[in-house]
Amino acid sequence: MKKATKEELLKLGFKEKENEKEKYLTLMLNKGKDRFYYFLEWYEDEPGKFYINEILTGKIKTISEEDFLVNTNNLKTNAIEHYKQIMEKLQKN
Repeated sequence: MKKATKEELLKLGFKEKENEKEKYLTLMLNKGKDRFYYFLEWYEDEPGKFYINEILTGKIKTISEEDFLVNTNNLKTNAIEHYKQIMEKLQKN
């Protein structure tokens, strides 16, 4: 995957956030009827990497892309489709 830029991600709906250490961009993936919430985080010092976080019963856990794309029992179909659309748009730019 090519390295994303902040400008590209903001155009795709990412929002700027800040924690006690640094600024980053985040995007909540489309939940639809999915069971859990998923969101992406992107840091400018790692432009070729996205962190995928899932929220399960109030706990946030970072998971690998491989684990995310395994759609066990169709519990995250909408989030996966949204993620794939974002990756396709980034490849085209």
